[in-house]
Amino acid sequence: AELESMLGIARTAAPLEAIAARRQVAALDAAPEAEAYEAASQVRLTLGLGDGAVLGLGKELELQAGLRIFALPFAPSIAAVFIWGGELGACIGLNAGLPLTRRRACLAHELGHFLRDPEAGDLLFAAPPSSKDPAERFCDAFARELLMSAEGLRRRVTRLRSLRGGQLTVGD
Repeated sequence: AELESMLGIARTAAPLEAIAARRQVAALDAAPEAEAYEAASQVRLTLGLGDGAVLGLGKELELQAGLRIFALPFAPSIAAVFIWGGELGACIGLNAGLPLTRRRACLAHELGHFLRDPEAGDLLFAAPPSSKDPAERFCDAFARELLMSAEGLRRRVTRLRSLRGGQLTVGD
């Protein structure tokens, strides 16, 4: 951000910033999972991700959405952090010591915080508490649906069943 400022490059709003943030309101808190599925669908549509598994999420978010994503050597108790500022934009730091699959899940979770309440930021612990508030329930559901769309999975299972005479194999 400092280098961009020195070069006179002004940050433009990321396309995902246009998606209506899911602010903390009573109606949302009553059913955060349902709102999370809708948000994940909008993000998939905005970024052209289709309904399959999303493996290269970090690159897509950096290139198409303008988010700043870093892998940093955090303490083992911290999985990820998210901060946002008008001039800085969205920044997500992932614990470089975590396996790639866990970093991908953390990235999707923190993207949920970006959509729900960017000004609040987030610190995601490696072992989150068992009692979850609506914001965390939203972000967990959002991450699951974004990384593997339930509708896309149903479609693939139906296709495999039709190819295999109604049966699925262990490999499937």
